[in-house]
Amino acid sequence: MEVYRLSSRLRENEREYLIQTSNDAVEGIVSTTVFVNGLRTDSFSCPHPAGLSPEQMMSLVKQAHGDRKKELETLLRACQNVSADGNADEMYRLGIAFFYRRLYHEAEDILTGLTHLDRGHHQGFSLLAQSCLALGESKEAVNAAIEAVRLRPGYADYRNNLGEALLANGAVAEAVAELEAAISINMYYGEAYFNLALARTLEAADCREAHRRRQLDRRIGELLRKAALILPEFESHADYRDGLTALAAFDYARALGLLKRVRESRKEVKRQEFVTANRRLVTHQDSWTADAIIDQIRLLEAQLVRHPNYLDLQTELARCQFERATHIWWSAVNTCRRILDAHPDVPNVRRALERAQAVPAAAEQVIDSLIPKG
Repeated sequence: MEVYRLSSRLRENEREYLIQTSNDAVEGIVSTTVFVNGLRTDSFSCPHPAGLSPEQMMSLVKQAHGDRKKELETLLRACQNVSADGNADEMYRLGIAFFYRRLYHEAEDILTGLTHLDRGHHQGFSLLAQSCLALGESKEAVNAAIEAVRLRPGYADYRNNLGEALLANGAVAEAVAELEAAISINMYYGEAYFNLALARTLEAADCREAHRRRQLDRRIGELLRKAALILPEFESHADYRDGLTALAAFDYARALGLLKRVRESRKEVKRQEFVTANRRLVTHQDSWTADAIIDQIRLLEAQLVRHPNYLDLQTELARCQFERATHIWWSAVNTCRRILDAHPDVPNVRRALERAQAVPAAAEQVIDSLIPKG
């Protein structure tokens, strides 16, 4: 099958956004990737049915490209409007959208504005810390993470984020304290065990006392085993096994490099899972059309073939199906209205319309109850 490619460019706030879409006949997907100032950021893939004609495939590529371009345009426009309005909830929502699309500079901009506006917004500070860390701004990440922990000291995620930021900033002892605090709050926190293993590896690299280094080596092994027991995907990564080999050879620099790649791979998997299960949060409401819902249903069904027991994916699929049903129901309501506009004296249609208009409100309550709160 022929490969079709489309490209578009946008400019906003001295940044150039390149959107590229193409089909992959072997994988059976249409993929769109966004580049910002030449750096790859977000990517989105959607499966397509087999046996499409060249015309149908080209149409699908055009539609996918147009949808992604419109989403990005809408997000960038919303960022300007929301920042001007000072709506904290919408600013945080846009921060989530930008962060999980790997548009970290945009996330940093909007979340910095949010935290200046609302100094008590702990979620905003936490996400700002993660955005800064993704950009390599470790000092700024530490400052934001400290504020998140100050506002919510009992949140294990915030302690882990602060520990990771401190590690990136070279404050190993302080990082160890925060990561141990995260584990004391949640003893099944695989990522915190893994980060603590990295911190202890840095300690071992600088240790000159043989007895102390042997203690640290044992502790690192224990922490990595606990992390892999809680999150088996760590152990299945080739760099994890190579990292253990490097540790056994006391090659701490190589071990750190390999294990950090394992951590970043885990983060990317989590990011993709979040985007798949929460596309409503990573798009703006103006772009959440009937076509976007159908697109999301198709994507979720494909994901559930590979991960049939993922509760988040199942819940989001149910929510999208209810959402699609509501769109279709409103279409039928509008059809009845058009009938009555042309033929006001059709009693069965009028009765049906009166009953039908009450249904979408109940459906919206059902949809709302499926969206996690807090």
